[in-house]
Amino acid sequence: MTLIAFALSLILPAQAGKLADGFRGLPFGDASVVADKPLDDCQPGGLDGLLWVCTSTIGSTPVSVSYMGSDGLFSGVYITAEGSQHRAPLLAVLQGAWGDGLDGGHRIDRLWRDGSVLATYKHNKYSGQTTVVLFDQKVSEKQKKMAAARAQEAAQGDL
Repeated sequence: MTLIAFALSLILPAQAGKLADGFRGLPFGDASVVADKPLDDCQPGGLDGLLWVCTSTIGSTPVSVSYMGSDGLFSGVYITAEGSQHRAPLLAVLQGAWGDGLDGGHRIDRLWRDGSVLATYKHNKYSGQTTVVLFDQKVSEKQKKMAAARAQEAAQGDL
């Protein structure tokens, strides 16, 4: 999905809104902003790239919010809502905050862009799960470069 979002970001105009400010007042970039629990009901992520998994609400919709990052950088959030009854209310809150967004085609229902930050919205009618992904492309690129440099350094050490 990252490749699709990247390709769309090249051709889409930036959307007005608060997307580029981060998520709930936490700017993407330095992971120190999520060093402590970002919400009251959070557990450590426990997996590489997963900083925290929290339970919260967006509007009246109960959600799980996973804070993503690595290499000292906070790159985005992955939000899930279970149950088809939450599809429309969650989309209404997102559109109220970020505007209508754009049709994402057959893989993504809605897409928003603000600067280097992209957000996607997808509802799976079979499972009833709705997912929202917000990520900062610039931060993600920094993470990829850091990982590539580590891999190259490790390969040099093996030769």
